[in-house]
Amino acid sequence: MNEISKETGIPTTTIRYWEKVGLLTIPRDNENKYRILNQNHIRQIRVIHALKSSSYVYTYSLNGIKEIIRELNVGDIDKIRKISTDY
Repeated sequence: MNEISKETGIPTTTIRYWEKVGLLTIPRDNENKYRILNQNHIRQIRVIHALKSSSYVYTYSLNGIKEIIRELNVGDIDKIRKISTDY
């Protein structure tokens, strides 16, 4: 998780909180229980951060952000770019 924090600039405590409140679903390794993150999770973390940091932050409650994330295909780079420029 520290590597993801360094790559995204988001503190590990924030990423854990987002996981706890349901913004992220991160699987864990069955043996050591470490989180298994991939590039889609990194994109999701960046999108959540962009939405939370936007000037529309009051428009997007945690539930609003959950809805956007649920509908968003994190592999759809064009849509992510649109969201980041719109908000």
